[in-house]
Amino acid sequence: MRLETVKTRSNKDAMWEEGGGSTNTGSAQVIALAEGGKPVACYINRRGNLSNGQHGLVTVKPGMIMIQTNRHREDFETNVYEVIELDEKTMSFRPTYTFLQGEWDNPIPEKYLAAVEACKAKASCYHCREPHYCLPPVRA
Repeated sequence: MRLETVKTRSNKDAMWEEGGGSTNTGSAQVIALAEGGKPVACYINRRGNLSNGQHGLVTVKPGMIMIQTNRHREDFETNVYEVIELDEKTMSFRPTYTFLQGEWDNPIPEKYLAAVEACKAKASCYHCREPHYCLPPVRA
């Protein structure tokens, strides 16, 4: 699977933590470190129409994890991808785990469960306007 990347001002590859919920549906995308921890965002969006939009920009490296969730009422479809390779314009991902119809296709490591739960919470957050998993940037 290949997705387009966003370039930061310092020309690093990045992805947005984005999404949110409506009354009965929702979708979200969350990025996690390879160990499952919270990444530090290089930018937190605080202007414009934030409802279910792009909230935290996270620089990505091979080995990091991207989680995407779609929700319909209380049914969730979740896909966990590993970032394989970065090049000039695209990123390559490998699907590693899928949650569909109430069960995982492969046992998911416990280190990713917090990120998966944050992604589900973001997809359920009505008109979400802030990041749920990435940390704010550290300013000197």
